[in-house]
Amino acid sequence: MASDASQSQLACAVARAFGFASVVAERSDDAVKVAEGAEPPFDLVLIGVSEAIGAADVTRRIRQLPGSARAGIPIVGFAGSDAPRLETECLDARMSQFVSGSLSATRLMDIVTQWLPSPSGGVG
Repeated sequence: MASDASQSQLACAVARAFGFASVVAERSDDAVKVAEGAEPPFDLVLIGVSEAIGAADVTRRIRQLPGSARAGIPIVGFAGSDAPRLETECLDARMSQFVSGSLSATRLMDIVTQWLPSPSGGVG
């Protein structure tokens, strides 16, 4: 899920470059439903963070889904600007990482390789 269409498109393009499928949910409730119904569970969840999205709540709800695989999914939030209060809320909700500032393809690839297994089986 991303906070705007351009960031969603960027996230999907990076996912494809790594050989992963991607799903975009426009609303918080949709994101939780998609995460709950995904089989196999997602490898990584990216959330665009803004006041309107409620990323901390989405993170909490995903962490509470049944199944240990879903509880351990890396969840990375990104905000276009510095948002210390939102960052604290998200990390307190057990978000794996919070990223502030502009999101480029290179920066997003660095984040993805940090959290996803490499083709050889280890984490990036």
